[in-house]
Amino acid sequence: MLVVIETDEEPGKKVKQFHFMRWGLIPPWMTKEEAGSRWINARAETAAEKPLFRHAFKVRQCLIVADGFFEWQSVGQKKQPYYIHKKNNKPFVMAGLWERSEQEGQMFESCSILTTEANDLVKPIYHRMPVILPHPDFSAWLNTEEKDINFLQALLRPYEGNDLEQYPVSMYVNNPRHESKETIKVI
Repeated sequence: MLVVIETDEEPGKKVKQFHFMRWGLIPPWMTKEEAGSRWINARAETAAEKPLFRHAFKVRQCLIVADGFFEWQSVGQKKQPYYIHKKNNKPFVMAGLWERSEQEGQMFESCSILTTEANDLVKPIYHRMPVILPHPDFSAWLNTEEKDINFLQALLRPYEGNDLEQYPVSMYVNNPRHESKETIKVI
């Protein structure tokens, strides 16, 4: 996934950088065997307290760049996937957490998307959705010097913009190996 993090280029000078990271947070204390279980999402309401996400919530916030996301609606025994994106098809950012880990002598970075209650558009499909941050909140979320948990959690609310739309897509998206425009084709 393409993410933006803030780093210290030199003491007192913060710089925003793009990084590609593995989706599914793997904390540094996890062993190789445990790393098979990756956490792709974290609940915004509890991430600051959960041992798995607590450190990242305090010092490793990131912006995850996306052009859409999927949610699944239960329909009887099946789950119908929906694609949710900006009406203008422009990218947006989701609040995320990231970690740097070492496995077998190799360093890698991984991330997790923060989720919150669904907004009115997504609620008929599913009760949760990614935290989509409006532009004015980007810097505040990336500010790793901000230690006020209540302030940070206040940024993690359902998206209020009316510039999203959704539509059903085929079950083709249910296979993670499928990475083509076919996954977002209207059915």
